[in-house]
Amino acid sequence: LFVASYADGNVYRLDAGTPCSIASGFSSPTGLLWASDNTLLVANRNAGEIVRIFADGRKEVISRGHRTPVGVAQTADGAIYVSCYGGSVDRIGPDGKPIAVCTSLNTPGVGIIADGEAVLVVDYGGTTVARVPPDGKAAPVAQGLRSPVGPTRMPDGRILVGPWRDSAALVFSKPHQ
Repeated sequence: LFVASYADGNVYRLDAGTPCSIASGFSSPTGLLWASDNTLLVANRNAGEIVRIFADGRKEVISRGHRTPVGVAQTADGAIYVSCYGGSVDRIGPDGKPIAVCTSLNTPGVGIIADGEAVLVVDYGGTTVARVPPDGKAAPVAQGLRSPVGPTRMPDGRILVGPWRDSAALVFSKPHQ
């Protein structure tokens, strides 16, 4: 299990419950993703960056200029998407620059997962989980949630999401592509 510590700027690996720092020096790290190249990607929130951590602990900034990035996902076609509190869902371009593909959500939050070649993104400042395809046209797949966060895909394909402050986890059917 890997944990981004927002408070102290470290990314930890938990070994039998004991935290071991694998990388430090982040400015409020939030979202983590194991990328297809077997490196760990980190949304470095306050720095506006996406950082890659290699197995030996080296760090490499792969993208700069995101407006408060809080989540990162990699789609089936290898594209990397970033959810940003600043109001966008970005795709990282081949040159590492962010491309805002969707700006129609209130506050894309901590919670973005791949869904084929699209992503599912929580709208923390709204009430939805939206599916955002490469063309950026967001469509709701779950509605009526209070500040949703942290979606994950269950083994049967359904999506689990937590509404902030509700002490609950809600399940909804697998989105249709």
